Amino acid sequence: QKQVRLFKQMPLRYLLLLAGTSLGVVGIFLSFSRSAWLIGLLLIGGYVIKNLTPKLAYAGVLLLIFIVTLEEIFISRLTSSLVWDTAPLIQRAELWRAAKSMLYTSPFFGVGPGMFIKNLPTFAPQTRLLQPVHSIYALVMSETGIVGFVLLLMLAAYTSLKGFVKKRW
Repeated sequence: QKQVRLFKQMPLRYLLLLAGTSLGVVGIFLSFSRSAWLIGLLLIGGYVIKNLTPKLAYAGVLLLIFIVTLEEIFISRLTSSLVWDTAPLIQRAELWRAAKSMLYTSPFFGVGPGMFIKNLPTFAPQTRLLQPVHSIYALVMSETGIVGFVLLLMLAAYTSLKGFVKKRW
C-alpha cells in the first residue's frame, strides 16, 4: 500500500493532523477562554515532555517567542482571573434561572430552537443580558425541551459508540 505524500517527506495523514492541530491551537487562542488555554497548554506540555525531540524543542521555543510577543494579551487575560469578581457568577445564575423557567413553561418541546435570547426578557425581566445561557445542556433543554435533550444525548451516544467500535486513524 503506497502512502500519498506531500512535500516528498510528509505523509498526507501527518499533514492533515498537523493542520487540524494548528487550527485547534488558533481556535483556543481566539476563544480567550482561560480554561481552554490552560487545558491546551497542559496537553501541549504533556505531548512535548513525552515526545521530546530537537524538532519539538525548536517548536517550543518558537511558541514561547510567540507568547512573549503577545504577552499583553496573555498576561492581562490571565491576571484578570486572579481578581475575584462575583458579577459573572450572578449573571450566569440569572441565565440558569431563566433557562429553568423556560423548561418548566414548556417541558416537552421547549420554547423553540434559537428562541432563548428572544424569550429572555419574558423569563428574566430584571436582567439586561441578551446572551444564551453558558451551558449547552441548559440551552438545549430550554429551547427544545426534554425531547430535544434526549435526542442530543442519543446522538452523542451513537457517535461515541461508533467512534469506539470503528477505530479511525
